[in-house]
Amino acid sequence: MTQPRRTREQELAELLNSLVANCRDPARLVELYYWSVEPELADVMRQYVALPREVSTTLHAFLMLAADDPGSVNLRINGDGEVVLSSPAAAALARRLGIPGISPPAMH
Repeated sequence: MTQPRRTREQELAELLNSLVANCRDPARLVELYYWSVEPELADVMRQYVALPREVSTTLHAFLMLAADDPGSVNLRINGDGEVVLSSPAAAALARRLGIPGISPPAMH
């Protein structure tokens, strides 16, 4: 006797149950759900991944520096198309490094 074919809905339900049952970090599943309902985030991440490594590393470092106070981040775009991100945390790091003339991390 042949078994009835599983519907796509049943297959997806089984997959979801398996993911939940085998997930070591349930918070990550919740995070993935949030990503799935924010399509712009996926677009941003695709662009971020496509950036040259030096640029993505610098941008990541800057964002981590500003993570405690994202509202303090400032953005400036000059007439040449140069984009400058600044924050008090990045400025404090530049001062601690003690390198004369160093400016806050920027993405060009």
